[in-house]
Amino acid sequence: MTTLEKILDTVSHLEPDKQAAVLNFAEQLQTPTKHSSARELMKLPFEERDAIIRAQLELSANEGFETFEAYSEEDFDATP
Repeated sequence: MTTLEKILDTVSHLEPDKQAAVLNFAEQLQTPTKHSSARELMKLPFEERDAIIRAQLELSANEGFETFEAYSEEDFDATP
């Protein structure tokens, strides 16, 4: 069974709204990457917004992130 056949078989068993989400995701893969602002994302329907965010989280899953603290404990412990 080819990958496409597996995808078609899996998607055919999903509910219609889930099938639409898969289609939206596939269409997004074909279009150039557009960087959306938080405001633009919040204007989208929940399902579309959720699909975009999940896809981006999956893409970033293996990336290393550097964390830092903007303030140290000393900043809060200082007495005026």
